[in-house]
Amino acid sequence: MYQTLFERLGVTPEASDQEVKEAFDGWFARCNGDLDRIPCDVRDAHGFLANANNRACYRELLEACEHDLVLIFPREKHRSLGQLCDHTEIVAYRHPYRENTFRFRRPDQPEPKWHQGTVERPIVIRDDSSPLRRFVTFQVFRRATPLQKAGFAFLYAILIVAIIGGVEWAIKGRDNSRFAAVAVGPSPLAIEQARRRALEQSILAKHQEASKIFKSLDDRTARLRSDFKQVVGLEWELADTSGVQKPRALDLALIREQSVREAWADLIASRIPSPEIDSRRQVVEAIGQAVASGTFRAEDEDKLRKIIEWGQGREQIMQSQPLNLEHIEVMLAAEEFRLAGDKKERSSP
Repeated sequence: MYQTLFERLGVTPEASDQEVKEAFDGWFARCNGDLDRIPCDVRDAHGFLANANNRACYRELLEACEHDLVLIFPREKHRSLGQLCDHTEIVAYRHPYRENTFRFRRPDQPEPKWHQGTVERPIVIRDDSSPLRRFVTFQVFRRATPLQKAGFAFLYAILIVAIIGGVEWAIKGRDNSRFAAVAVGPSPLAIEQARRRALEQSILAKHQEASKIFKSLDDRTARLRSDFKQVVGLEWELADTSGVQKPRALDLALIREQSVREAWADLIASRIPSPEIDSRRQVVEAIGQAVASGTFRAEDEDKLRKIIEWGQGREQIMQSQPLNLEHIEVMLAAEEFRLAGDKKERSSP
């Protein structure tokens, strides 16, 4: 009864390098470290199976023996085949009519019958001379080392990704394909779409900022208008209009005090004319509608930037006006006190 080299060493046909080593180490331990006491067939089996390529070739021969497979070996590999058969005791039978074609038998198997016609088992032919065929049929893994297997797996993965990406490219087109964007870079249309999205986001952000500035200006104007009316007794927008009568205390304060004149001038200058703010507000609203409808333009961003700068400058001017109004209030109180004193002196006998 034929005993395979795997059985002699005590490992399975799929054993790894480590398992082969451990099996021989077990024999070495059982023989108390005496290498000569290890059976010769075991030593020979280990010497042959320690090589991963030898194991892969041996498994192929055993499979061919088991299933009566026909294998093709190119002429340049006949010598290697002879050495393999010598080591494994497997007999190779050359086909009488087919060049480089062999059947294999273990010593305990009968010789092959070559002339059975259609009753022969299915023939498996492996042509080692065609690397492309071996790659397509995954035969490259059979005799490869672990490192080579990892490399082949990487190549197959790249090939699969390329096939799937190519299908996606063909279906979605150049502009919408993620694989195309990675492989050859984004298309001009994709670049333009990205630029439009970035411009839209920038315009939206500036539109929100401009809207906040207008609300802040409206709030400051309303508070300043109310405080001005309460302190001065006049409407802020009409305070310097011709024909409007100012309180006597205010006239005197303006005549006597340089600081009051400066504060009054700042207050008047801080007013924002209605046409000025309304025109800018209309521009912001129009740009907001353009963004909503997708008809915005690059110059809209520049318009918003200028309006924001204008609004920020107006805010800075208006921030100092409560101090000016407070100063005028103090000076008006002083003038009213002085007027009250003058009136009292004139009325006394």
